[in-house]
Amino acid sequence: MSGAELVWWQQVDGEQGLILRRTCKQASHLVLQAEDTVLPIKEKLALRLHLWACTACTRFSSQVRLMRQATARWRHYGDDSSGDGARAPKPPPPGV
Repeated sequence: MSGAELVWWQQVDGEQGLILRRTCKQASHLVLQAEDTVLPIKEKLALRLHLWACTACTRFSSQVRLMRQATARWRHYGDDSSGDGARAPKPPPPGV
């Protein structure tokens, strides 16, 4: 598919529209889907174009990224490999 074909109006899911044009609802779904899988190039490009134009979805994408990073840090909280000295308290032994 050539670049010119991607931007011309075409029939998409029974409606006239641009192939790369996404609504905020569709873009937020793609942001969340990208957390679990690798998006096809067409969807990745459509998402990047939408994020370039939409500040609300860009903010949402940043929040998802921040939550992913915070979750990863929390998952490793208390590991000796972190090097920051933060350790989770040990539970008391049973019967104490």
